[in-house]
Amino acid sequence: METITLTQHRITSTAVAGLFALAALMFAAPANASRIPADPMTFVGTPVALSQLVNDSHAANVWAALADLRAGR
Repeated sequence: METITLTQHRITSTAVAGLFALAALMFAAPANASRIPADPMTFVGTPVALSQLVNDSHAANVWAALADLRAGR
């Protein structure tokens, strides 16, 4: 009889712990998701000047590749 009671207490405490964990996830998840910015460059801790330099460098590489493709025709 004592074994059944211990098992029931274990199941009950596990279920209650699961409900608390689920409630914590429900309250924590929307707060974290709403803090993600729409612009990925602001999500990374990159200074604006550096990100602009990287963007300009990528754009220059794309324009150079396009010029190479046009010259090859």
